[in-house]
Amino acid sequence: DAAADPPVGVVQAAAEAYRESGSDGFIGLGGGSSIDTAKAAAVVAANGGTAVDYEGPREAYPAPPPSLVAIPTTAGTGSEVGAAAVITDLERRNKFVVISPAIRPRLAILDPELLAGLPPTVAAHSTLDALSHIVESYVSNGRTPMTETLALGAARRWADGLHRYLKDRSDPGAAETMIFASCMAGMSMSNAGLGLVHALAHPFGAMTQIPHGASCAMFMPHVIRFNASAAEKDYALLAEVLAPALWREGDRPQKMTADALADAIARLADQAGAPRRLSEIERSAVLPENILETILDSFQRRTNPRPVDREDVERIWQEVQ
Repeated sequence: DAAADPPVGVVQAAAEAYRESGSDGFIGLGGGSSIDTAKAAAVVAANGGTAVDYEGPREAYPAPPPSLVAIPTTAGTGSEVGAAAVITDLERRNKFVVISPAIRPRLAILDPELLAGLPPTVAAHSTLDALSHIVESYVSNGRTPMTETLALGAARRWADGLHRYLKDRSDPGAAETMIFASCMAGMSMSNAGLGLVHALAHPFGAMTQIPHGASCAMFMPHVIRFNASAAEKDYALLAEVLAPALWREGDRPQKMTADALADAIARLADQAGAPRRLSEIERSAVLPENILETILDSFQRRTNPRPVDREDVERIWQEVQ
């Protein structure tokens, strides 16, 4: 009964099923939502309460969560190697993060054959999620030489495999390339942190029910342009590495820039069926004061390469309406 953007109630049901079954561990099999459900349920199963009680970063929990094996069936979230679970609070109309080294899976199994049956739209949106992890972790204030290497390695694989994978998820070479790109991006983000794209996309997705990868794709071009003054060279390098997937050979810009990268990601989102603005699908999402405060207080904002204030958040949020 796992659900996309897992709500608190689903996590609670999974924890109760664990207790009733007498099991000694969890298997998170599926996309990031299934794996994140297993992570958060393991914490609740061991410690009681609800997932809301464990919001935010912790070094450990009073009782250690049961062991978790993660088996991804999408090439997107990298959750199989991450220490975070993103959970939806339907009452607050927001997403929050349960994060601790204690919930990092003990074992991750990457099997490209499990991607073969993925529906085209889910495949496309999940690859956009992986791209957001590559881009944000590479320019993060928390990056290190190790995470830079992981992010660039993920970018090369993502660029090499994207179109072959979207054309045929059963292509073993393309699926293997993409599942490793996603995993490496997950390693990079879980150590370097992310940025304003995710600080915005989490509450935005909870309010609009737009898939997470599509939400990230909506915000990425706007955030890249906002951050360009602080990370122009980094974005230009990413554009160069990602070029095989973003442009046809004869269409590549003579000079790679942050603007060129932003434009190319917007085109890619169009191809994936992700809206650029909510007005395109006759939706809107007013930014409530409590959500604005959540964004400003998020740890993703703190690792954004350019400082972000209230007016910046309001302006970018409005740009996707």
